[in-house]
Amino acid sequence: MQKLIKMKSIIIIISILFLTSCSHSEKVYLEKSSLLGKWERVAIMFGYYDNYDACMEINKALTDKYPGNIYRCTPINNSLISVILNNIKSSY
Repeated sequence: MQKLIKMKSIIIIISILFLTSCSHSEKVYLEKSSLLGKWERVAIMFGYYDNYDACMEINKALTDKYPGNIYRCTPINNSLISVILNNIKSSY
């Protein structure tokens, strides 16, 4: 059972490291304003050379197609990834 847990932890670490190394810029949320005025996450931009620029291009395309909707691009705080990695490391 312990081996299975360690193997799952290793797979999670590798996945996180892969996702964080895919891009030269920080990940970005594409968000849409709801009718209640809250921001809803629609997509995550990662893997582009400039994730913010890619998000803004999609933002413009969506705004052109749906002029009544409001979109924005928000950088993702990567501290959550650090917390996960630290929790996994402390379990060994």
